[in-house]
Amino acid sequence: MDVDQRPPPILEARRLTVGWGGVPILEDLYLPVERGAVLCVLGGSGTGKSTLLRALIGLDRPMSGEVIMRVEPDPYLPPEAPRLGVLFQSAALFGSMTVLENVALPLRRWTDLDPRAIETIARAKLRLVGLESYENHLPAELSGGMKKRAGIARAIALEAPLLFLDEPSAGLDPVTSAALDDLILTLNRNLGITVVIVTHELQSVYRIGTDCVLLHRDTKGIVARGRPTVLRDKSKDPRVRAFFHAEHSLRSSQSDAQPAQVQP
Repeated sequence: MDVDQRPPPILEARRLTVGWGGVPILEDLYLPVERGAVLCVLGGSGTGKSTLLRALIGLDRPMSGEVIMRVEPDPYLPPEAPRLGVLFQSAALFGSMTVLENVALPLRRWTDLDPRAIETIARAKLRLVGLESYENHLPAELSGGMKKRAGIARAIALEAPLLFLDEPSAGLDPVTSAALDDLILTLNRNLGITVVIVTHELQSVYRIGTDCVLLHRDTKGIVARGRPTVLRDKSKDPRVRAFFHAEHSLRSSQSDAQPAQVQP
């Protein structure tokens, strides 16, 4: 008999039901996340993407079910220190702190390193995200893309093996969004960080997603899972096709539209 030698998922949601005010949005959901994956959580508005994310990172208690996180403890951190990093949609930087102080905050909270060592580590994280020249800037002095990068630097300050991103490309132009995608891929491939992304940006999904799940409001759960391009090109499920081809259809209709003729 063959024995599955694959390591267990680094993150696993089992029979998870989440919602608001006693009303479930997602029911009896099973979601394993393999180590080293870049998993994109997709779905239309109101399908529970952000609600699921909040349950996975422990911000909200599920109505039922459990979330299992299999990460090794860090011997240099107390047992209660978080072993995951989160980038919220707004980046959630503290406006009264410099960029360096924001990145150093988790280190000050969870380690007993001396201030000089903490600043050295924080500067290294800023170099990793390309913000080494902005350590003394306040968040208000940064562009939207820079704020996201600073938020990622803070999220990985404690060397967490899991990184959660909530709509990282929201509000960014295509060039900045592509550069952020490159950074996410670098963290995933070079540092081995497992990434879970809630997003609706299909171009980013195609660039960086190794796996994706599609949530649907009618079923209150996952209707498809797989590599993004495979689901886009081969799925026969009308719900899947409608989601993945909506952007293409919209662009085609816009390009086919003719400008109104102005009479002299």
